Amino acid sequence: MDLKSKHDEFTISTDKTLLDEKMIADFLARESYWAQSRTSDQALRAINNSLSTNIAEYSKRKYRNILWSRNLRSTIPKNVVRTG
Repeated sequence: MDLKSKHDEFTISTDKTLLDEKMIADFLARESYWAQSRTSDQALRAINNSLSTNIAEYSKRKYRNILWSRNLRSTIPKNVVRTG
């Protein structure tokens, strides 16, 4: 189940269909110091096998990625309290 929350023109979501995977893979290969040796296939596999959170701006009838985070943990620890 994907989570989605809208705030003005921004959407915070776990929906991977909103991710610009090519932009993320290119950023990791060119800009990050820790993932420069990864191939695009490795980056895409990491995205698809992780819980991803994305902040996107909706403009001109499409989403533009603002921030992406990859969470390695697939379950919520027992000491974390859910709100909402």
